[in-house]
Amino acid sequence: MIPKNKNLVKIMKENDECREWMIRNKTYEECLEILCTKPFTQEEVDYLCKKIDDPKHKNDPEVRFYHLRPFLLNPTTTNFDLKEFFLVRLKKSRRLWLKMYYLMGYAKFATEEELIPVIDKFNDNMRSIQDYIDFSYLMGKYGIKLLVRTYNYPCLHNCLKVAKQEYRKIDPLLKGYITTDENFKTIGLLPNKVSSLLFKLALKRKKPYVNWREKIKKYFKK
Repeated sequence: MIPKNKNLVKIMKENDECREWMIRNKTYEECLEILCTKPFTQEEVDYLCKKIDDPKHKNDPEVRFYHLRPFLLNPTTTNFDLKEFFLVRLKKSRRLWLKMYYLMGYAKFATEEELIPVIDKFNDNMRSIQDYIDFSYLMGKYGIKLLVRTYNYPCLHNCLKVAKQEYRKIDPLLKGYITTDENFKTIGLLPNKVSSLLFKLALKRKKPYVNWREKIKKYFKK
């Protein structure tokens, strides 16, 4: 176990094995967990920002999110000038689910008036991108609904309304695979065999949704 008073940045640099969408070093992973709760230092903030922008992870949104996650959970995030950082990455990000998490970071600093045009653009993105993975994160208890519960701004209520409208357009066979918990960790909701079978059915589109439980009932415990 790593003591919180150790130089976490030094330890992370020595154990950096972030590649191909995942963290491959347990010590590095433990450091990220510590950073979710301990008061940030400027060195730690700079390191996380640098890793989020690392060109090596341009095509690894998961790795970028692992380094963004401490900012979302750590209450000392607002002690640092990160408002523009979150806004710029929000605009640049191609994945809708990652945009939402940058939006969460930006919302820590922005006024309601500043959020309105950002939310309007995000709504446009949702109308043009109906990706079932993205919406699995957006529609969870700790997705857009968390923003609504936290800030209760009318623009966020409207954002949730748009999300629900667009979510209805997604094939029902592609819904309910994953969600997240209060620490923004992904949780699988179905056995792997079930998820795989549903996905194949969605691709084939030969079976109506009303029969999918009949098709896979042998995978569920009675």
